[in-house]
Amino acid sequence: DNKCIVLNGTMTTMIGVFRCVTDFMYILHILLQFRLAYIAPELRVVGAGDLVNNPKEIALHYLQGYFFIDLFIAIPFPQIMILLILPQFKGSSAANYTENLLIAAVLVQSIPRLYRFFTMLSGMSSIGFTFESGWANFNMNILAFVFCSHVIGSCWYLFGLQ
Repeated sequence: DNKCIVLNGTMTTMIGVFRCVTDFMYILHILLQFRLAYIAPELRVVGAGDLVNNPKEIALHYLQGYFFIDLFIAIPFPQIMILLILPQFKGSSAANYTENLLIAAVLVQSIPRLYRFFTMLSGMSSIGFTFESGWANFNMNILAFVFCSHVIGSCWYLFGLQ
């Protein structure tokens, strides 16, 4: 009766579905990256550069770059933990062990997500941000802050349950 974690079946399923939607967006991002042209890095001079639009070269460039990090980000580790593994150990002595696995799954996937989030934001323009206006950069910084605080707050909560 005095447990720290209580699994509500409908809420757990609903949050798992919402999280799967974000993972689906990451998968769409992966598919899009196989078709987006890029400027050849060896020819990146101010005001010059060749746009590579050959699909084979684009795919090879992405496979050599961020593909495996993006693929790792799209795997639904927390959903698997919450929907499949945690309910099996409900009320047993191994519940603390599964709680630690949940913390590890969140941390292991959130750190690469933060890394990819910031690499997608930077390097798009001459001033280092995606957008040229100050208002748009302010909004992106607020979004980055909210995302970082969400990850840190989630970890704080899970560590607090220990």
